[in-house]
Amino acid sequence: MTNEDVRRLMKSYSELIDALVESNFLNRDLTVSEKTSLKVKTAFHNDHWDKWETYGYVFGLVDAKHITLDDVCAIASTQGIDPDIVKMRRRKIYV
Repeated sequence: MTNEDVRRLMKSYSELIDALVESNFLNRDLTVSEKTSLKVKTAFHNDHWDKWETYGYVFGLVDAKHITLDDVCAIASTQGIDPDIVKMRRRKIYV
């Protein structure tokens, strides 16, 4: 699998997460912030991505200012991920 194939696959998964959250009838009353939090939770539960793809997607939401890093750390801690690990990954990806 080439790097381009991986990028294309990752883009399709991120579009799938976005579509699942945005199009779900049960989410219609959620605020944008709540939908973004749900996207982050869904990304952490995604069995198809490795940790770097997951963090890339999540940090893309942080970079777009849809969610703060502190909020991501809070969500990660509910998923059993130490917030310090999230911050370390952020530094590692964006060095």
